[in-house]
Amino acid sequence: MKFCPRCGTANLDIANYCKKCGTYLNNICPRCSYPNKPEANFCAKCGYSLKTRQLIPAMQTIVQQPTRRVTTIQSRKEEKKKLIIISAIAIAIILILLIPLSNINVHDEVIGVQPLTTYEIDNILGGNWVTLGPEYTSDAIQISSIMHFPLSQNITAYYQFFGFSDYNLVVLYINFSSNKLAKAFYLNYTEKYHGVQTTLNTYPLTILQSTNIIAEITEFGPYIIYIEVYSLHGEQLNYTTTQIEKLINYMEIT
Repeated sequence: MKFCPRCGTANLDIANYCKKCGTYLNNICPRCSYPNKPEANFCAKCGYSLKTRQLIPAMQTIVQQPTRRVTTIQSRKEEKKKLIIISAIAIAIILILLIPLSNINVHDEVIGVQPLTTYEIDNILGGNWVTLGPEYTSDAIQISSIMHFPLSQNITAYYQFFGFSDYNLVVLYINFSSNKLAKAFYLNYTEKYHGVQTTLNTYPLTILQSTNIIAEITEFGPYIIYIEVYSLHGEQLNYTTTQIEKLINYMEIT
């Protein structure tokens, strides 16, 4: 048995610490490493004083463990809270950035027509056309300034603007509230700007052409398509009305 030098409690021979007070029972000499009895005050081999030796209770280490665990849990909670805040900020930024884009994506409002792509224009007119924008506007005043003709505010207008070298291409799609209004607008417009009257896919079509401008306007149901290609410097156009009609065919959803 090992008797504790502090409290006198009897411990097993294999015990390293007192089972009552936690005093270290293996009284090893720090000078010569000789294992002395627990109650020895001096080393039996070298005479080194063992009274000044600090005895560390075993329970001290055990008590510290819950403290480290609590600290770890708190740290994880703080990290999780920070992650939630950062995620919320990131989502808010993404939503703010997407709000302007949602105003451009208005193809669902334009019934009966599909937008032209630069790839389709390149195939028909040749070249390397690029989008100059804006892609969409419902401002009747702006559309009127492009067509040089008054328009009602009660319309849905789809607008595309393309450019290539010294040429520009304007595409207007106007959705009226009724067939009657679309028909009236078409007749008034073609009466003011005289052109060649023909048909395209059974729909009325008017071709307006000068040296540096080719424009076509067609009315089908409550919808009107107006396409115009023009030279920026007034030179002779290298395009034909047939090419413009092909662009209209691409746009029309039958």
